[in-house]
Amino acid sequence: MKQEKTERLFLILSLLTLIIGGTIYVAFAHNYNGKPLDSHTQEAGKVVKKANYLSKAIEAVNLAESSPSLARIETAQKLVNKLKKSETKSGLQEKLDRLSKVVSSEEEAIKAVEEAEKNPTLETVETAQTAINQVNNQAKKTELQNRLDAVTTANQIRSSSESTVTPGVSPNNQEANSTYLGQAPAESYVPQVAPPQANTSQNTNSGTATTDNTNSGTSLN
Repeated sequence: MKQEKTERLFLILSLLTLIIGGTIYVAFAHNYNGKPLDSHTQEAGKVVKKANYLSKAIEAVNLAESSPSLARIETAQKLVNKLKKSETKSGLQEKLDRLSKVVSSEEEAIKAVEEAEKNPTLETVETAQTAINQVNNQAKKTELQNRLDAVTTANQIRSSSESTVTPGVSPNNQEANSTYLGQAPAESYVPQVAPPQANTSQNTNSGTATTDNTNSGTSLN
């Protein structure tokens, strides 16, 4: 009997030991394997997210360099702002700063040339020329310069045409009248006033009277 009781007690203690050991094992296994697994997953997710931001930022900056525009520069700037401080971020930011200056100067020059085309005056042409001189892109600079030269040439032709038209003369007769340009004007005719003529009839009468007087004197003698 004692032996059976001892065996039962031993069996119960063994079962309790197994239950407690299993519980401890499960608890420690969950804490040891589960938490580090979650931490590694989170870290991996952060790395992937950073890599995505970086690749998108680089792609956006390259696109802005290949075809510069304010919209593309703004898009790239938003992506660069999400990057953490690093040499890569500094390099991308330098590129964007340089592109911003280039695009700003081009936009300013385009607006100035358009204003000169709409309202061609000495002031608008000079303003456009100053803006064009600040453009670094040689192809864009040449394009804008040609547009401004066309405005200047057209304005000069119009001014020259207006200056050669004689007031009061129709354009059809302008070519014929131009043959007379450079010739001295003909002297105006001034009528010559004839000198007063002597009254010959009066002198004749006076001579006749003298003759009569002479004849009278002769008769008296």
